[in-house]
Amino acid sequence: TIEVCTNSEDDDCDGEVNEGCAIAATNCQNGIQDEGEEGVDCGGVCENVCPQPDIMIPYLLILAGVGVFIVALILLVHHRRAAWNELLEKYKYAPAGR
Repeated sequence: TIEVCTNSEDDDCDGEVNEGCAIAATNCQNGIQDEGEEGVDCGGVCENVCPQPDIMIPYLLILAGVGVFIVALILLVHHRRAAWNELLEKYKYAPAGR
């Protein structure tokens, strides 16, 4: 367990409260992911909470791609069906004498 510097408790159960927090204070502002940080200057020993990645964008892109594919498929089927019906009408069998 990593020591949380802001709660004045012995988080890592080693008998010392907030040890290493003076180091964490400087490391949490150096622009580098170090000293047990979960991200750059956030998480772990730092007070700052790391931002969660936005996972909605890939799902929206996939959804948009599927939507475009479905529309293209519908248009393709409609076009082929229309062309097929046109051929059937043009070369329709009509018995002689009717």
